[in-house]
Amino acid sequence: MSKTYPSWVKALALASALAAPIFLTMMVSLCITLYDGFQYYDFYDWEIIDGHAEAVSDNIYHVTLTLKNHSAYRISLYEYDIQVSCNNKRVDRISPASHDSRLLDSLKNPILPAGQTTEYSFDIVLPKDAEFITLEYYGTSYARQDYLYMKEERNRVYSLDLQPEKQQLKPD
Repeated sequence: MSKTYPSWVKALALASALAAPIFLTMMVSLCITLYDGFQYYDFYDWEIIDGHAEAVSDNIYHVTLTLKNHSAYRISLYEYDIQVSCNNKRVDRISPASHDSRLLDSLKNPILPAGQTTEYSFDIVLPKDAEFITLEYYGTSYARQDYLYMKEERNRVYSLDLQPEKQQLKPD
């Protein structure tokens, strides 16, 4: 004589049998992720490959840079990622519109697509005697050195002449 079970018990047993492998797989992947301790998107690498500046009006220049993303993940650039200086003084960018919200400010940040070259431009105000600007950036993530124990030169410095006939980006 066999015992019959109610249909809700049978449904619960079937759901448990299906959920157990999914739960086990999730737990194993979580343990592996915690053990590894890093995400691959932290290993970004990008560089400035070209640039030019044009005078918009009196002492205001429009700088256009060509950026190459060497990593397999997209990168979001922030204002501090590329620092511009002229005559050994830091130059701030002209913001077309400033917001009181961090979310709206973060939406203005350019995104470098994975493995692609992108144009990035901004406006700056320079002193009257400016002949060139200096662009300083790191281009690599801090995670690369922390996880892989790699010693690499992070600080990259380029000079960009402001005279139209000498428009050339050169390493310092």
